[in-house]
Parts: sequence; structure tokens; C-alpha cells
Amino acid sequence: MPHLYENAGDSLQMPDCLLLTPKMTRNQFPETDCDAQREGSDVPKAALIVYTNPISTERDDDYNRWYDEIHLPEILAADGFVAASRYRISDAQVGGMAAPDHRYVAVYEVDTDDLQGALDTLLRSAADLDMGDSVDQSTASAALWEEITPRVASA
Repeated sequence: MPHLYENAGDSLQMPDCLLLTPKMTRNQFPETDCDAQREGSDVPKAALIVYTNPISTERDDDYNRWYDEIHLPEILAADGFVAASRYRISDAQVGGMAAPDHRYVAVYEVDTDDLQGALDTLLRSAADLDMGDSVDQSTASAALWEEITPRVASA
């Protein structure tokens, strides 16, 4: 597997299916080769990224308990939603960039051939979900992101 870059002995490997000729652009990735390599892998087809905040900092514990014990299992019970992880914003940040509006993000891995169908099914079941009383639903946002390259790992 060729190196994407090399710097002081560190290297990042690029999958063969993503090799570009000098005149190729990012929009010209050989997708069929990558799709073939993806078959049988553990890489999800998409990720639903959800940005949220608790209604107040005093409710952080309630919010995190609700999210971990109630909400994650409810979402993962939906067809196509295969895994999830949550993140809290770190104190370590890139300087000179605007801070995000949300302190928490949930990443739901979605693996199905019908992404819209899985999302529609989840949204139809929203009335039955326990949304708790500690999440600020007025500022929550979400988007479904489709995979365009397989995961690239360091060597």
C-alpha cells in the first residue's frame, strides 16, 4: 500500500482503491474498487451525526445518564443503526477557529443499502422515543453523512 505522505518516519497508508493518477481529482476516485474492498468489512455506509446540549450545565449528569442508558439503546434498536459513540468537546482545541455551539456529539453508524429508509423509519418512531427532559431540543441538529472513502489508518 503506497504512502499518502511521509514525515520524519511517520506515514499514513492510502488504500489501493484510492490511488489517484497525477491528473485525477477527488471526484474521480475509483469507487467500484473501493466498494468491492468494502464488501464484508466492518465499515458502516454512513454516520448520523447528532449535535446536542443539555438544557443547563446543572443537568449534565441527568443528560448523560439519559443519553447512555435510554436514548442510545432506543436508536440502536432501529434497523440499520449498528453502533454508536458519544463525544464531549475537549478543552484542547485548534486555535483561531470558532468554537462549536454544541458540547456533545453522538455518532451513529448506519449500515444498510437503504439509508433514506432507515432514517425515515427512525423519524417515524420519534414519537415513541423517550426524549427525556434534560436535552435542549431547540438547539439540537443532525445530519446523515455518507461514506466516500474507506477508513484510512496510520501504519
